[in-house]
Amino acid sequence: MCLIADGTTRVAEVYTCVGRFWLNGVTHRVLRLRLLAHSLTGPENAWFLADVVTASGIVWRNVLCVAADRAATNKDAFNIITSSEPTFVGLLVGCVPHTFSHVGEKSDLKVLTAFVKALTATLVSTNSTNCFKKHFGESQQRHSNVRWHCEFEQCTQVALRFPCLQPYMLECEQKDYAPESIKAMRDVVAADGHLLRCELAINMDAFLPFVNATFFLEGDGVLCFAVTDKLEELDLHVTAVRAGRHGVPNTLAVARDIVRTQRGHLLQAAQDQDVAALVAEQLAKVEPSFVFYEARKVTLKEQFDVFEACRVFDPTRAGYLQGLSANDVSVKLSLFPFFSAAEVQLLVNTWPAYLVYVNGHPPVLNGQGEVPYEAWWTLAGAAGHAAWFEAAKKVMILTPSSAAAERVFSMLKALIGDNQQASALEDYQQTSIMLHYNQLQRYKAMRG
Repeated sequence: MCLIADGTTRVAEVYTCVGRFWLNGVTHRVLRLRLLAHSLTGPENAWFLADVVTASGIVWRNVLCVAADRAATNKDAFNIITSSEPTFVGLLVGCVPHTFSHVGEKSDLKVLTAFVKALTATLVSTNSTNCFKKHFGESQQRHSNVRWHCEFEQCTQVALRFPCLQPYMLECEQKDYAPESIKAMRDVVAADGHLLRCELAINMDAFLPFVNATFFLEGDGVLCFAVTDKLEELDLHVTAVRAGRHGVPNTLAVARDIVRTQRGHLLQAAQDQDVAALVAEQLAKVEPSFVFYEARKVTLKEQFDVFEACRVFDPTRAGYLQGLSANDVSVKLSLFPFFSAAEVQLLVNTWPAYLVYVNGHPPVLNGQGEVPYEAWWTLAGAAGHAAWFEAAKKVMILTPSSAAAERVFSMLKALIGDNQQASALEDYQQTSIMLHYNQLQRYKAMRG
């Protein structure tokens, strides 16, 4: 069992706990939804989780991890539980997608920040949003104060259709739609239009892979094997962006267009020099984000090492597994606190047989183009690799994010509505969510 806990103020002050466990595959159930008078402190958070465990008939030795965001209260609660529950030997998993999403917040794109503030303010005007859709050909992206990737989507939408911006602003001005917000937007474009184009471009070049990794790791499936892949991809991406030129294709193209327009009379060598300087200026603005990312990797090294060790259970990595010695396997398995020394030794002893099975039974992608990890491991268990199957079930329950809890809040908002959330009875909220969410999970399990 993995407990996924999170709180929100988007739908009143609400806290929820979702259970992630194995039931013929990885599945989820809402265990508790609670309306609060205030945000939970660390001790209150610990009590809430302990009450969920007790009321659900769970024993602490079967709780393999607690997944939550990296708020200090969550860490305090985890420390309290660890010290008060001697049978609990699980992990605290800080939400990896949250870390990726925070990367973009650390940039120094001042012109873009001012533009997005004005753009977001237009969302309160129905006339303005309809005008936006008319000129951009799609609905205006929404904003979130707590999810930076929403701001990224706003910026990308404008960047990809930048020529639509001027006619949109002009019509809003002529028809007096969101006048103050449009004026603020116009001021930014008039004063720093070229820099705005550059910052929109570097925003896409620098942060698109981080946003994609965020979305990918917020799924409900077996994602423990993908965390290290995403980190390696992001490391390569950061290196490529820092190198400039082909690592930042959009920024390079915009810089060339600006220099060609403003200084087309110069010799090509002089133009190239100006382009390089403009690109370097944009790279300096996103460097703080990359420094933050690298610092977070150091802070979260222990957690990331566990996810790297999950690769031992990934049947798609036959070549990687073949290169591991028995001692390598023992070291990696020992990183999981819920494996006893006896379990580790049993797995090491049966490692050769497991390798033979992996080499002889490569996974076949399902109809969605995904690796059917749960089905593959179920067959491996039936083929005589029971110890590895039992261990793999525990590993596949691990999740790199707390997004399952956040989906409960979205469902709550859809079911009850903004006007009813503060007044709806807690029992009604919990019953409605548990019925809808848990039935959806059963339906997904039935469909395979």
